[in-house]
Amino acid sequence: SGNGSMYQSDGMAAVQWGISNATIDVINLSFGSSDPMTVDDDDYTRFWDGLVHGQNVVLSKSAGNEGGVEETLTAPAGTYNGIVVANLNDQGTVTRADDAIASGSSRGPTPNGRKKPDIAAPGTGITAPNHLWEGTASDHVSKSGTSMAAPHIGGAATLLHDVGITDPRTVKAVLINTADFLAGQTNWN
Repeated sequence: SGNGSMYQSDGMAAVQWGISNATIDVINLSFGSSDPMTVDDDDYTRFWDGLVHGQNVVLSKSAGNEGGVEETLTAPAGTYNGIVVANLNDQGTVTRADDAIASGSSRGPTPNGRKKPDIAAPGTGITAPNHLWEGTASDHVSKSGTSMAAPHIGGAATLLHDVGITDPRTVKAVLINTADFLAGQTNWN
């Protein structure tokens, strides 16, 4: 189904191993809990904020796929330093006039009232490699969700890093401040 689970400690251990054994500029975390956040600043979120701040790594984090009207973000989407990404449905058209946040995309604010997600990227009907590609299965599948949107922002962050914009705060600011506004948004845009 494409779903998975992990202990938070396993995620932190994997990242620690990665930064100890390689040079990492950007991390995409398309993984979160299945329950909406209840606090902004838990230990797991602090870990990711510390990674961005202390290791100079850009974090692109999926907002979650809990839908709803508000306060459905999944941990650690409350991160102050990471870039939290919503699923933008571009309706399969070239025009941006019909673009909208997908109904299943998690929304903020955080439990303490901070506005999140930070940005939206295409996440509906994205062609991706099939984890069952061997044998008779198709090499690619179409998937939707914030886990498909966040890698677009991670890729954009990598391109910015490659041209010399390496401070994670600057990368986040450039991406947010150059994003288009969605037509018809009445609240957080």
